[in-house]
Amino acid sequence: MRKLNILFRVSGGRAPGKELGNGHIFRSMHLAHHFKKHNILFLLEDYGGAKKILYENGFKNIIIIQKDINLKNYINKTKKIIKNKKIDLLIHDVYKVKNEYLKHIKKYTKTILITDLKKFKYSADLVINGFIGFKNQRISLNDGRVRCLGPKYQILDNRFSKIKKIKKKYELLVTFGGFDENNLTELFIEQLIKSKIKTKTRIIHGPSSKKTNEIKKLEKKHPKSFTIIPFGDMYKEMSLAKFGLCSGGITTYEFATLGIPFAIISQLTHQTITAKVWEDAGIAINLGLNNKTTGQKIASFLENINTIQLKKNTNKHLNLNGNGGTIVYEEIMKLLD
Repeated sequence: MRKLNILFRVSGGRAPGKELGNGHIFRSMHLAHHFKKHNILFLLEDYGGAKKILYENGFKNIIIIQKDINLKNYINKTKKIIKNKKIDLLIHDVYKVKNEYLKHIKKYTKTILITDLKKFKYSADLVINGFIGFKNQRISLNDGRVRCLGPKYQILDNRFSKIKKIKKKYELLVTFGGFDENNLTELFIEQLIKSKIKTKTRIIHGPSSKKTNEIKKLEKKHPKSFTIIPFGDMYKEMSLAKFGLCSGGITTYEFATLGIPFAIISQLTHQTITAKVWEDAGIAINLGLNNKTTGQKIASFLENINTIQLKKNTNKHLNLNGNGGTIVYEEIMKLLD
């Protein structure tokens, strides 16, 4: 097969009030690695720091699109790129895509939509939705469109498909996403220091988050209570932990795939839907949406962390085996047959 020209349309970065972090960026990069023999172009809506993440991971062919662009200009901009760059595939992974956009663009190139919200009826040629609440299934529609639903299609770093037994280094790994919008990190550290239970803790603050003066002060005053880094190798960091604490999002699928018990503090309203499904399945502890009681809930979680018993083997009924990226790649290639 000739080299394909593939356009990834993504958004991410520091975006207060946008219900957006860096999850879409990392998921798209994980999928893009399967297309490394082809020509890859990113159309990026950057709210701060997203271009740097792509660049540092080897993706340097990037076009910046205006933030919050109106629909008409958005369609025209995309059409122009498709024509000029001879795009064979558009892979769209942004929050709250407009179906009118997809319906229009699919007239000019094959369109793939990546999402994990509780919705899948879109006009794209191929819809990939790895939402934990969906039954794993592949649906072929009469007009040739395909919908792949369920957690087996969740796209992760391919190393999650090759789980190895590693000696645990930390009791707890904490990460509240690429952009800690509600400053949960500071709240967690305050509760950790107050806790009578000494828990060896590693914190990944997020590449788009900035340390507050209070975090710097606590880090200096209590250097042995925790370690904190801006970003890290998530597969490696998770593999070294016994327990996890995170916001909703792709991180929950990563912890679950590794069989690591975890708790969720939702930063955003739409994350509460996923958190409840994890809780109902007995796989995670749902600490709810961030509010005035969150500090108390963190304190209780820390106090009881060593007695937490959750389902560690999720593979049998959810098929969370880390192969989602490969499966999705194969589905996309079928689209071109």
